[in-house]
Amino acid sequence: MLIGPKKILVAGKGGAGKSTIVAAIAKLSLERVKQVVVVDVDESNPGIERMLGLNEPSPSLIDAVGGRKQVFGSIKNTSSAMVQDKIKLFIEEARGKDLFLIRAGKIDEAGSGCACPHGAISREILTYPFTDGTLVLVDSEAGIEHFGRGLDANVDTILFVVDPSYNTVELCQEAKRLADSIGVEFIPVLNKVQNEEVTDFVRAELSKRGVNVRFVIPYDDRLFMSVLHGKPLEMSTARDNIAELVTGLLE
Repeated sequence: MLIGPKKILVAGKGGAGKSTIVAAIAKLSLERVKQVVVVDVDESNPGIERMLGLNEPSPSLIDAVGGRKQVFGSIKNTSSAMVQDKIKLFIEEARGKDLFLIRAGKIDEAGSGCACPHGAISREILTYPFTDGTLVLVDSEAGIEHFGRGLDANVDTILFVVDPSYNTVELCQEAKRLADSIGVEFIPVLNKVQNEEVTDFVRAELSKRGVNVRFVIPYDDRLFMSVLHGKPLEMSTARDNIAELVTGLLE
């Protein structure tokens, strides 16, 4: 059983499988923690609700505090008390649920401005004092923008998803450098690997860059098809590997 709350930010290049990994970890963690709270701070990528099998609409914190213009305006220059009150209300409403999703907010209007309000709201969620036994999984936006927004300083672990591509290897190296600079645990995980040759190559390239890989998740056709069809996540060949990852994260 998890002692204390634990916050894990899941990052990676676009298409590496961040949201899929978040949903898979959430599902396989439910028997080992008091509650799993998934925090969606990716302002553009939809679909994690379907992966989690959640039928009810999830609350958007930006909407709850009056929208992006409100965050740009009064909240920007005042204390975060109102935002924290809204987060507390969301958490209290989720009491008794083993799995809960909070969305920071999505871009739903052309010309609505930059992502600064979204970043401010996301930081507020991650500074909330979650209760003991709560696993907080953060589905971040693609790339390493989250470092610039200061989100990573408020989590315990950065789980960086590496798909089989050279670009991701280079991005992982930079992400580790940034994580080390703020003293946050950095765990890379290879995802969607199709054979040992690919695994060995990516491991070797990361090792050259000072990144050691402990966890590998193979390509899973059943998982892929459930995502393709927009259905709740199902796993087959990857299940045991993701279960091993969950054990490592909750140690």
